[in-house]
Amino acid sequence: MCRSRELKVKGVSWNPSVNLCGYPEIGKQDDTNDEKDCNKKLLIFDLCLETVMQGYATWTPGVPLPPRDAAPSGRHAMGRPIRDFRQGYSYHITVRCNNRDFHLHRRPCREVILYCVKRALEKFDFTLYAICVMSSHVHYLIEPARPDDLPRIMHFVNWYSAMCLNRLLGRRGHFWEKRYHAAGFRNTDRRRALNVLRYIHGNPMAAGLSGGFVYPFSNYGTYENLRDDGLTRWHGSFLRLGLSLEECAIRY
Repeated sequence: MCRSRELKVKGVSWNPSVNLCGYPEIGKQDDTNDEKDCNKKLLIFDLCLETVMQGYATWTPGVPLPPRDAAPSGRHAMGRPIRDFRQGYSYHITVRCNNRDFHLHRRPCREVILYCVKRALEKFDFTLYAICVMSSHVHYLIEPARPDDLPRIMHFVNWYSAMCLNRLLGRRGHFWEKRYHAAGFRNTDRRRALNVLRYIHGNPMAAGLSGGFVYPFSNYGTYENLRDDGLTRWHGSFLRLGLSLEECAIRY
């Protein structure tokens, strides 16, 4: 397993070996190389993040987003339908690697995703209720403070992570496959919220991983162990499962 080290990018410190699940890691779920090769990859990771952070400060997206007072109807110039994001909704976001390749099967690649999400939380106002980073795709459950901020949030995370991961893996071209998939529901829809949370947290088990729900790159442990991972919060539907947090965790 890669040696734990602290990354420092423009004064921001973060331990990339954070275990979201809150459990000791179970076995070796990733095929890692020897320590020398791993340290080399982490050095590239450091340089990559520094380069991207410098570039993003002066880079402007090529396709402007619609103004905040624009009607949620019609089509973009490119022919893609404008999405109707609404206040008081949570959104299940799914992002897949291009051609559904398994570009995220190595641990450092999954750590890049967590770092990019952390940066997005510092830059934008939104709540992350669930996350699960698999080998070929990533699931998020997000509630933006303002509905029209969701495209900006996902653009930042996807662009930032694609630049980092392409540099880390020594590849070029599109890293993510087409547009991200977004399915929204009212925050008051408790049944739908719990189903989405359980679906996201059940991905490792559905993929046949040895740890099942116990997976380092899912925040399932924050719901079962009631721990703070520094990235996510409990959804309101989870908090209504019982009269105490312990009861909520048991029923979840």
